Amino acid sequence: KGKDKKAAKKAPEPEDHHPWDDDGAEVKFRVWAEAQFAPRIGGAHLMLRWPLGWADGDPEMDTPPFSDWEVVPEEDQGEKDPGDPQRRRFSLELDPRRVTVATAQKLAAGELQVEVRSDGGGPVRGSAALPLAPLLMFRPAMPNEGVESGAEVTRTRATQINMPGLFQLSFGVTTPTTPLSFNLSQKLLPMQIWLESVKGLPDELGLADRCRWVFAKASPVTDPGTAKVAQVFGEFSTDELAHAPSIRWKRGRVWFAGLVPPHVLRDWLQNQSLKI
Repeated sequence: KGKDKKAAKKAPEPEDHHPWDDDGAEVKFRVWAEAQFAPRIGGAHLMLRWPLGWADGDPEMDTPPFSDWEVVPEEDQGEKDPGDPQRRRFSLELDPRRVTVATAQKLAAGELQVEVRSDGGGPVRGSAALPLAPLLMFRPAMPNEGVESGAEVTRTRATQINMPGLFQLSFGVTTPTTPLSFNLSQKLLPMQIWLESVKGLPDELGLADRCRWVFAKASPVTDPGTAKVAQVFGEFSTDELAHAPSIRWKRGRVWFAGLVPPHVLRDWLQNQSLKI
């Protein structure tokens, strides 16, 4: 009974069907991570949060311990001391999934989130996230080009986690071709808004005590005739970063212009603006 209840709780919710869903392609997503670490922390592991849900429908999954990951061959094949840092890799290929309109929207707003956890399910030692929206901006193969012409697509992030013994962590998502098929891409018309950086900010002592950390927010400015743009695009914010004279976010969001009626989109592009 307990197992049945748990399985029912994790069952993925059905997505709303869109008339364009049949234009979506079946895509195999592969999620991977690579760590360089001291053997003494080999029992640590990652918690991976995937916005599309894993095979059981749960968005969260714990990897095996670092020490159980696949060994990454080193260029230097010399004799290694047992106490030397190890480099190992975890990789999981998911079942093929049709990228529908709803799936594309989840990728546009979603992140692959990673938490580093100590041996034995201890506290979280650090976290990082990889925005997935740029996966949707790669040029898809045209129908007459064939699937083999669509190059492998990869999004990667390398990060430093403040955990003694963990020297480097990188993780990413790879697909054998672009997640958006040519036909679905032509209908959705993805456009990417990119918030890169800001300079010339105040750098006074005590700012962190008096003010929120620094972030940016983007949203379309509309009027009653173009309100549909705001409904479809919404708004998005960057991470909040500590006060400094210059801040670098490098955060993007993909909006699907094709979901807005053409005459409304044209009116907005010609007469309205984007507020940052």
